[in-house]
Amino acid sequence: MGPSERIRLGQIGCGNWGKKLNGYFALHPGFEMAKVSAKDASKPREGLTGSFTDIRGIIDDRQIEAVIVATPVETHFELAKQVLSAGKHLFCEKNFTVTPEEAEELKRLAASRSLKIMVDYTFTFSRGIAEMLRIARSGVIGNLSSVSMRMCISEGIRKESAYSRLASHILSILSMLHPLGEFSFSRHDMFIRDRVVDKALLMFKHGPSQLNGSAYLNLNDPDKSIGVSIFGETGVVTYDAIMPPAVRTVEYASGNESCIAGDESNNLAIVVDLFHRMLTSDEPSNIDRALQVAHALKRIDDLGRSS
Repeated sequence: MGPSERIRLGQIGCGNWGKKLNGYFALHPGFEMAKVSAKDASKPREGLTGSFTDIRGIIDDRQIEAVIVATPVETHFELAKQVLSAGKHLFCEKNFTVTPEEAEELKRLAASRSLKIMVDYTFTFSRGIAEMLRIARSGVIGNLSSVSMRMCISEGIRKESAYSRLASHILSILSMLHPLGEFSFSRHDMFIRDRVVDKALLMFKHGPSQLNGSAYLNLNDPDKSIGVSIFGETGVVTYDAIMPPAVRTVEYASGNESCIAGDESNNLAIVVDLFHRMLTSDEPSNIDRALQVAHALKRIDDLGRSS
């Protein structure tokens, strides 16, 4: 592929998030959205770029170099395996796979064929999150003591639990502080509907540093909120994905507050551009972060089974 050639894409899955991805990829000058496959062919196709086909029409097309998988998580492993086996790079919605063993197998398959995998843990590409972590590590708020996180959305009845749907994002952010294998976890299931955890509190502690914290998760909160607060000995730095400014710091002693303006509405454009750089340069894949999250979710799920 020459430096001026566009990368031909296929997309499997065109639900609400899939439509957003389709729009962002179609706008990027380095990509050509060639073909799209949707499970329900009767659904409206307005606003989608690419000719419609079935999954085999994408997998078997030798001119398609990379494939977006935006389907329910339980389908990811088989679809991703077909994509990688066909010699195509993979962009996969989170969660990557149902089990860490599946994730490990896909990583090995990609490595054996010199292919790249990117998993869309969107918050890990956020400029606001990056700035919050930079401030936390700079010493401005002193030695870090605890982390408070929240992720509340309103999505009605779902088959996917708050841990799979929401804690996965929380864990991806937490992995930017320390490797997830160094954390211990405990869970409190606050509301269960039809055997699915709707509302929960996830507690965690980082062994080497003793940093501890919690994450409140709610799949049915009419007041959507996504935020992180990192507390230090002398102050706190916060991130808010919904209400600007995205990042704030407060000094305990003086009460002085610093606000950092930030627009968190366009993180998908950052993700798409990073995927393009990944395919055209030595930009590394984020597959190892996806594996960390998969293993941590398995540990958290096991806690629920043993309780």
